[in-house]
Amino acid sequence: MKPKKPWRVKLTGTDVTGTSTFTSEKKTYEFLCAVFSEEEALITEARVEQWTDDRWCHFETLTRDDFSHLKDADR
Repeated sequence: MKPKKPWRVKLTGTDVTGTSTFTSEKKTYEFLCAVFSEEEALITEARVEQWTDDRWCHFETLTRDDFSHLKDADR
């Protein structure tokens, strides 16, 4: 059965782990932008998964470096 929120993010970092689900790809990446733009964030990696073919499939893995442009834009 397809979940109501077919996008999932697994966060890992220094003494931190967590999972969040989202209704769309756009909302997923808005969340990731917010997480990785925080200066003091302990999150180091985010594994993005999408519900496809009745199972969770790896979509991509992102790190803080993938969002470094956000910090540069604020300067």
